[in-house]
Amino acid sequence: MRAKWLYITSLHSKPAMLEKVFAHAKKNGIRVAFNPGEMELRLGIERLGKICGKFEILLLNSEEALKLTGSVDIHRNLQKLSGLAGIVVITEGKHGAHATDGGYVYSVKSLKVEPLDVTGAGDAFGSGFTAAVIKGKGIEEALAYGTANANSVIMHLGTKNVLLTEKAIKGFNAKHGGLKVVKRLL
Repeated sequence: MRAKWLYITSLHSKPAMLEKVFAHAKKNGIRVAFNPGEMELRLGIERLGKICGKFEILLLNSEEALKLTGSVDIHRNLQKLSGLAGIVVITEGKHGAHATDGGYVYSVKSLKVEPLDVTGAGDAFGSGFTAAVIKGKGIEEALAYGTANANSVIMHLGTKNVLLTEKAIKGFNAKHGGLKVVKRLL
């Protein structure tokens, strides 16, 4: 059985390795969720696009988006980065997250939880968001999955705490004030 999805984060390698991975995915019809690391961000938006082509999901925090675009404007960054991926997500820590499918921007605020340690929140968000998309959920529900997962992690010490099951995500969001996703044109 072949993989249907790849979740790629920093490979700490030369562009040739990244190019091979994305070429393999394209050749085999494998969808890609990509959370680039520092080495990949240094390539810049144009070179990254040439190496990777267009893929399914791009996951960044606001600082990473700034490194690629040179802008702090979330809306502008979503627009500019949508050339790289079908879905672009930019997280802003305690201020929430934003995503676009190229037509609409979806925004959600963070839940009202008491953070203990924010280490691992971005990875937890990315895994929750991507899992929802893999399960066929829309962007609004994917934001809820990612937000719940990230908020669950920050309530505990360490990076591998309390990743939520699908059932637990719904209960977690309801318990902590629920989520309201705002949708507007890109």
